[in-house]
Amino acid sequence: MTHVDYIKYTSEYKDATLKLLAMLWSHLNDQQRRLLFEWRYEQNPFAQENYIYLAMFGMQVVGFRAFVPQILECKGNRITGLTAADAIVHPDFRRKGIFSGLIRFFLRDLEDKRVNNCVIYNLSSNEYSTPGYLKLGWQATNGLKRFALHYNPMQDIRLRLTRQNSNKVRFGVHQVNDTTFEISNEVYAEEMTDLIEKRTEKSAYTCIRNTRYFNWRYAFRDKTYIFVYQRIKGKLESFLVLNKVSDSQFLLWEYAASNTQMLKKTIKVAVRAIRIPVLRSWVLSQHDYTRLRRCGFMAAPTKIWDMLGKKRLPVLVRPVKINVEEKDFFLYDSDIRNIENWQFFLADRH
Repeated sequence: MTHVDYIKYTSEYKDATLKLLAMLWSHLNDQQRRLLFEWRYEQNPFAQENYIYLAMFGMQVVGFRAFVPQILECKGNRITGLTAADAIVHPDFRRKGIFSGLIRFFLRDLEDKRVNNCVIYNLSSNEYSTPGYLKLGWQATNGLKRFALHYNPMQDIRLRLTRQNSNKVRFGVHQVNDTTFEISNEVYAEEMTDLIEKRTEKSAYTCIRNTRYFNWRYAFRDKTYIFVYQRIKGKLESFLVLNKVSDSQFLLWEYAASNTQMLKKTIKVAVRAIRIPVLRSWVLSQHDYTRLRRCGFMAAPTKIWDMLGKKRLPVLVRPVKINVEEKDFFLYDSDIRNIENWQFFLADRH
């Protein structure tokens, strides 16, 4: 049987780690892989230490499992959130229990350090990894990862008729009476933070969004994101962060607004100005669904996902203790398995 050792990542293993990650990030070149690793794991302003774990066969890195630290806030309380991110086992070493070994090593590391006031959650687990996590103490929330769609038939028809670079984003400012709509590739972190601090849903656990967060989150691949700002008499009332998937489809990466009417208005202008046929967003909680439905979204039909062979899976959560009890799933009297106690955006997924 192949013997591997489990260790916590240090910078001396960076090149060997990137060599393994080249199999996971095969769509990136060497420089891009290095930049992504440094952005996600070394430049994260909320990472007091790394939560990266390696399986070693001699000096070869044959397994990698990492978690991205975030700070969560709810009802005036702050806790550390560890969201499961990248994971890979070298093809020659699969089916040898290495993935489970990395998870157990991670949990032991947290217990040895007596990490408290912390929760682990998986936003990107798939149908293959979910059963393994459930065996290792994670539990499913009562809400599935699902999408809502905003479909604009006029933009769809326009795209089909032109068929030539019709969705090249036009950045600029649109003035409507005393309201300004700006489509930009600039991150106005301070304004966004001010709006978030006043309007964030206080009863749900959500990742804190401050100037450090915004400046870090959108520093990598900054040209990928489109920012739409609505200001009334110079004051920011709503913003959208969009991610262009294709000419016909955009993702609503995250958003904030002083009220639902402001959000609806900003989405309407963005769809028209950017010419978006399909805008897609996560709706995990009933609160998400209700708010976006008022903005013209509809739940993605289940039959579509069945036809595409995609399974709707739950968010997975876990306390940091190795051996968990029922009471460990309650933080400040909130059950972390209840999706209504969370506010997640696509931007929170790594």
